[in-house]
Amino acid sequence: MLASGWPVGPELGPSSALQRRVFFHSYLSGAYTLHEEWGAEDNLESWADAKLSSYGRVTQDLLDFQEAHPDVGHPFTPLALILDASARPPVSDTWDRLKSGLQDVAAQNGENKNRSGAVEAACYPSWVIPELFDIVPSDAPEDILSGYQSLLCFDKSCAPRNARVVEPDAFTESVIQTVRELSPIECSGDLSIQINHRDADNAWIIGLYNPWGAERGDVYGTGSVLDPQSARHGVLRPKFGFSSAKVIHAWPEECKLEASEKNLEVTVGPGGTMILEIHPKV
Repeated sequence: MLASGWPVGPELGPSSALQRRVFFHSYLSGAYTLHEEWGAEDNLESWADAKLSSYGRVTQDLLDFQEAHPDVGHPFTPLALILDASARPPVSDTWDRLKSGLQDVAAQNGENKNRSGAVEAACYPSWVIPELFDIVPSDAPEDILSGYQSLLCFDKSCAPRNARVVEPDAFTESVIQTVRELSPIECSGDLSIQINHRDADNAWIIGLYNPWGAERGDVYGTGSVLDPQSARHGVLRPKFGFSSAKVIHAWPEECKLEASEKNLEVTVGPGGTMILEIHPKV
């Protein structure tokens, strides 16, 4: 097989921490099968003795998690942002302003560019709000649009019936405000947050991700070099009474959960992934 010309080697590529965040984020988003661009061979250090690589151990952790938790609910996305279906690609810079406006302060702050893990944090940043919206084309069928609690649009010419139209300059702030109003959980901190709802038992599955503090390294160990000063903290305040809250996946070991009657205080270690399961009171 001819060489591709791309540089290859065990010291190259993303950290195993970033791989883990992408894997678990994708699974909670509804992806049940994941295929990495490098193929299965990067899951092994050696074909001869079938020894797992650092990437392979993350893959195994995901498969073990899927087996233990085959139902992680569905993404809770009560808000639809309406995209003009006639514009390909979107020509409005309003979408660019939304993208930059949702990134957390640390990701926007130029002083953080030299921090540990800054490169990976920049390509996969956290937001100031949980990920509770879909981007939906303006020509989507009515039965799709009716499934959302709120429709938000900045172009009156393509706004579906019942959509709220705001000025382009107010779009980002309207998205942030609407998500905070519709979220079942108040969130503070600068972690990436997914919220899933599981219909079978009315549980909430929460994905928490820390994009800071991990770089590729320790290739034959964890596959990541972690900065212990980059652990991130957050507070979750469910808007409902809850009977229990537990961690169903956490990496690295610095991750922890402290629950009180109304608040959940979380720490996610550098480059970390943490999945919670919250059960409302009956």
